[in-house]
Amino acid sequence: EHHLTAGGRGARPSHVGQVGFRCIHCKHQPRDHQANQAVSFPSTRDNIFESVRNFQRVHMESCPFIPPKIKLTFQEIIQKGNHTVGSLTFR
Repeated sequence: EHHLTAGGRGARPSHVGQVGFRCIHCKHQPRDHQANQAVSFPSTRDNIFESVRNFQRVHMESCPFIPPKIKLTFQEIIQKGNHTVGSLTFR
């Protein structure tokens, strides 16, 4: 439950049972080795989209634990413009 404290600038403490997400590639690393936006607990349902966008924009580029092939695939999707993968649309 060490992840329940406010971590970043402007972050609010989360609570047990709150919906959140984390990077599966650096989740076992100490917090000080994780790139920004590795863990996010959106404060409202309306903030989930913004949190995912921040993760994509900030964490995907800077996390050294995400395999290069995954980063390359993500960049290819972004460069194609509007693209749907499963139920997600990348713009």
